[in-house]
Amino acid sequence: MNSYDFEQGFIAAIQEFSHSLYQEMVGGKKVSKNDRMCLLTSVGEIRMNKHHPLAVSPGGFKISAYLQEQLCRLGSKMTFEESEEELNQLLGIRANAKQVERLCHHYGEALEHINWREAYAGGAQPRAQPGKPLYLLIVFTR
Repeated sequence: MNSYDFEQGFIAAIQEFSHSLYQEMVGGKKVSKNDRMCLLTSVGEIRMNKHHPLAVSPGGFKISAYLQEQLCRLGSKMTFEESEEELNQLLGIRANAKQVERLCHHYGEALEHINWREAYAGGAQPRAQPGKPLYLLIVFTR
């Protein structure tokens, strides 16, 4: 066996383990067809109870919030078809270009409804309470 084949097999084993672990953590394998749903995640498709807290995903898509972010990131940097190919190749997830396109259009339209003047003029400013620690998450984008 050469190093390429070894590493490829290792990554496949890690991905399979990640999927199994995620699936085990949320259950869903023994849930009846009427009470379960499938959610596409960064480790593949996961079956879970419809009422599980992780079954809720933004935008009404059956795609996890984390994977939605990754799909939008890919879709904003390259064509939707190229995004599909990269996602399938790098993560081994079967998402198609149409899913990437729908997500990008959905969130692009949502951005049109933001009042940016209000957001920058104090609408999104943190409010600190005296004597209590203030935690900030700073996100830098290019």
